[in-house]
Amino acid sequence: MKKSSKIIIGTIGGIILIGFVLGVFGFLRGLENPQHIETTGTLRGTIMLGNGEPAQGIFNVVNNFITDEVYAQFGTDANGYFEIALPPGEYMIQRPNMRLGTQQHLVTVRSDEATDVSITFEHVGVYRNSSLGFSISHPASVYLVHEDDELVQFSTLPLDDPKQQSSVGLLSSLTIRHQVAPLIEGGEEVMIEGERVLVATEIGAYGGEAHREYFYPNRNLSVSYVAEPPQDTLFTKMVLSIRFEE
Repeated sequence: MKKSSKIIIGTIGGIILIGFVLGVFGFLRGLENPQHIETTGTLRGTIMLGNGEPAQGIFNVVNNFITDEVYAQFGTDANGYFEIALPPGEYMIQRPNMRLGTQQHLVTVRSDEATDVSITFEHVGVYRNSSLGFSISHPASVYLVHEDDELVQFSTLPLDDPKQQSSVGLLSSLTIRHQVAPLIEGGEEVMIEGERVLVATEIGAYGGEAHREYFYPNRNLSVSYVAEPPQDTLFTKMVLSIRFEE
């Protein structure tokens, strides 16, 4: 009877030992191959445009902020809603835009959680002027403050802003005018979208700010603005979006 009990106890001990060994082995395999223990989270929410309309289309998910390599893509429905499963971590949601470059928004996905986000991207329209014969990207954050047959002016300030009547208004504007000669001499000749352009910069009188002009000699058109933050990058992208009617 005692011998039988010993056999039973030994058998149970062997089973426990084998289970323990298998458990350790599985754990070690998980460490060697993390995908066996990797969890995911859910990123969901809405993407809107600056004008209040839903943003529809394909969006990129980037997890390498150095190379901008696309990790995944998703689409939005008619209401701008989306939902995507991702491993935990930080991601950049990108909206490629041919006119104003890539717009992006940083999000964080947590393990086994649903992360709700509300993202707004810049709305980009197109302004056309038949008198001067050009079109240009028109972001919602830029206001059209003047328009006639010879001159068009955009500003980062609304028309009714009191600062429009001061030097701040001038420093915040992009002006497109009919011009037979450049306003700033000594411009460097470059080609932009097949157009010959003279690009020149000079220091202004308001405090050392840089005034930049893009002069199109074959179109008798001058585009000028103050090349200082925060509007410098925005205005430069607007200029590069200019197209001419043939």
